[in-house]
Amino acid sequence: GGGSGGGGGGGVWFGADPFGGLYGDADVEVLSEGWDEVTAGGHIHGTGDEAMGWSGYSETLRISYANPALLSLQPSRQAVALVERLAAGGGLGAASLTDQLFGPSHDGVLRGGVQVRAMRPDCFASAERVLRGMAPSALVVAGGGSAFARRLAA
Repeated sequence: GGGSGGGGGGGVWFGADPFGGLYGDADVEVLSEGWDEVTAGGHIHGTGDEAMGWSGYSETLRISYANPALLSLQPSRQAVALVERLAAGGGLGAASLTDQLFGPSHDGVLRGGVQVRAMRPDCFASAERVLRGMAPSALVVAGGGSAFARRLAA
C-alpha cells in the first residue's frame, strides 16, 4: 500500500507509485542527475581546433551522474553482474554506479555490460532539475494509489 506520499532516502520523495513510470525494457532504469532531456540521457560533445588541421577534432561523452537513490533492476544476468561488481568495490555511490553503467571496459577492467534507460526527467525530477528552475506548477503529484492528480500551486 502507500500513502499520499512517502519519504525516500537520498532526496527522493514519492508522490505516487514510481513503478507506473518505468518501462521495464532495460536491465537498469536509473534516475539521472540531469535537468533536461540532453543532460539526463547524455550526449556526444564535439570540439575542434582548426589550427591542428585534420587531427583537431575530438569527441567525448557528456553524461550526468546516475543517482543510486532511485534505481530499478530487472532480474537479468547482467543486472546481477552489475550488483556483484558494485559490491566488490566502490559501493553504490553515484560515481561508482555511473562508472559501472557508462564507463568503458579496458585491459583487465570490466564494466556492468547492462542496458540502461535514464528515467524521464519530466517524470522523475532530480534535485538538480528542480533547482534549475522547474516551475512548481509543472509538477504533478498523485497520491494514495488513486487516479487523481493535481497541479501544485506556484
